Amino acid sequence: MAGLATTFGSGAMTNSINEVNDAACILSIGSNTCTSHPVIGMYVKQANRKGAKLIVINPREIDLVRYADLWLQQRPGTDVALLMGMMKIIVDEGLADSSFIEQRCENFAALKESLNNFPLDLAEHVSGVPGKKIVEVIGLVKGNTIRARHLGRDILAMIRALIGGEVSEYTKMIAESREQALDRMVAEAQKLGANAIVTLRFTTSSMMQGAAELLAYGTAVRVENDN
Repeated sequence: MAGLATTFGSGAMTNSINEVNDAACILSIGSNTCTSHPVIGMYVKQANRKGAKLIVINPREIDLVRYADLWLQQRPGTDVALLMGMMKIIVDEGLADSSFIEQRCENFAALKESLNNFPLDLAEHVSGVPGKKIVEVIGLVKGNTIRARHLGRDILAMIRALIGGEVSEYTKMIAESREQALDRMVAEAQKLGANAIVTLRFTTSSMMQGAAELLAYGTAVRVENDN
C-alpha cells in the first residue's frame, strides 16, 4: 500500500479482484499473496487453472510457486534492478503496449530515456537472475526414484544414534537418489526439446512401509542468450 500511495497518491487497488480471475498472465512480485490476501490468492489459482500464465518473482518459495509457470529467485532487496532490466527488454524489443501507454501513463518518455543507459548485465549482477531469455515454456517435467530401507544401513544408523555423528550411509543414499531423479527429469526435458529447467523442486512421499519416493520436478523451457 505504501508503494501505491507514493506512486499513485492512493493505496487502493488499481484493479478489481474479479479481474484477476480473467487475466491471461499474472506477475507476482514482492508479495506472499496467499498469506497476506488469501481471497486474491484463490482467484490467482483459479485463473491459473483456467490457463493464465503465472510468473512469481520472490526469493522465498511461497505457496504460489507450486502453480507458477516461471519462478525467478532474485536476491532480497533487488526488485528495482530486476524490474528495470525487464522494462528495458520490453522497450528495446518493441513489446510495450503503445496505445495503453498513451491513454493511461504519464512521463513515459522520461522512463524510456532512463533505460537508455541501464546495462542489462547490471540487472543480472545485482539481482542474481541469469541473463537468459525464455523463448518457450514447454511444460512440467519430472523424474523420480523409489528407495527401500537397507538392513545393513539400519544397523549402522542405530550405532550412529548411540555414538553420535552423521549417518553417512543414508546421506550417500539420499545423494544418489537425488542424482538419479535429476537425471531422469533432465532426460524427459531433453526429449521434449528443452535446454533448461526452471523452478526446480524436490518432494518425498512414503510409498509403503520401509520405502519412499523422491521426486524432482520443474518447468522445462527453451532459453537463449539475451544479447
